[in-house]
Amino acid sequence: MMLKNSSSPFWKRPQYETLIKNKWDIIVIMLGTNDAHNTCSAPAARKGCSSDWNVDCGGPNATSLANCRFAEDFKAMVDLVKGLGTTPAGPKVFAMTPPPLMSSNTGFPTMQTTINTLLPKLYPLMTSANHGVEGLIDMFAAFGGVADWQEKFPSSCVLNSTWHSCPLWCDRQSCDQCHPDDNGYAYMAKVVYAGLGF
Repeated sequence: MMLKNSSSPFWKRPQYETLIKNKWDIIVIMLGTNDAHNTCSAPAARKGCSSDWNVDCGGPNATSLANCRFAEDFKAMVDLVKGLGTTPAGPKVFAMTPPPLMSSNTGFPTMQTTINTLLPKLYPLMTSANHGVEGLIDMFAAFGGVADWQEKFPSSCVLNSTWHSCPLWCDRQSCDQCHPDDNGYAYMAKVVYAGLGF
């Protein structure tokens, strides 16, 4: 999770230790999907939750950087990684909007709205406000995310679904609506490669 005050912050994960103990040419930041679980009023809210996404960062319908701990922690992450470069100029830092959540989770009723409505608006705001960020890679749109997802998305991605990006989410081995399948991860790599300017 991007949020420092959450049930499982990236800042306290083993991956964080790997990040700060090394030097990098390029760093891509894509956090937020797990933060979307962190709505304290949800029936299955995680222990230690700290966000109410209905109002934090303006909520999904009026997204802003005001009262936005997620944006503050994103800025802290950018400031940190700018000092981890292989050269004095620091690494090139890119932000990446998380892919859409293709199906709702009844335990976390605001999770799909947070991922599909709030984060696609919040990431461009955070990227433009942080001058150490080279650019934004829009993984939300690349994986079929659209602003009117509530009307356009199928009830869930399944094999033989008519939604054009469902083959990136669902194959015979994996179909959990949140994590891409192997085809999706291969496609994600291509999108990142292009977004980095290669």
